[in-house]
Amino acid sequence: DLDTWVESNIPTTDITPYRVAVDCRRLLAICEALTTTQDVELLLDKGVSHVLVVQQGRHRTRLFTMQADDFPRPPPSPTEAKGNALVVGGPELAEAAHLALPFVSTDESRGVIMGARFRWNGTTLTVTATNGQNLVQVMVPQPALYSAPPAWPLDAIVPRLALGAMTGVGVERMRIIRDEHRIQFDTDGVCHVS
Repeated sequence: DLDTWVESNIPTTDITPYRVAVDCRRLLAICEALTTTQDVELLLDKGVSHVLVVQQGRHRTRLFTMQADDFPRPPPSPTEAKGNALVVGGPELAEAAHLALPFVSTDESRGVIMGARFRWNGTTLTVTATNGQNLVQVMVPQPALYSAPPAWPLDAIVPRLALGAMTGVGVERMRIIRDEHRIQFDTDGVCHVS
């Protein structure tokens, strides 16, 4: 949505390289109908240009594609230099995001509170959200910190969509990397940049 970027890498086999863009919501709906016990095949339809076939067993769905070059390029990720990442427990961060999300404002005229404030003061990661009437503060406990604490302070607003995506992350650890204008939440398979 040009505010939040999500990148995911999925291991594949027997791949012929190609680049296309697809409607993510439609692809998600298709994938939710598939089972997790069988491999999924993604094939470019040779008879019809701009169609991707998603196939698993007897299930076969056609998905219209767009040129990959028409999709906006994500901004460069903040660079992870030594001591530039805060590594926290994935379940603890997901829980903090889950508790804060209901208190994030949906009022577009108050953009600064349409996200949660992530603040690292050198000892504690605090997630704060408000809708203008109620406020919640969630502190990620010290035992959930897996890395030597970085020297830099973190004080950033994380948009509602990125916060919502964090609630479903089922990973043991998550890296938080920041630069002057962006914050990145990174696991081994998925990267959120806001």
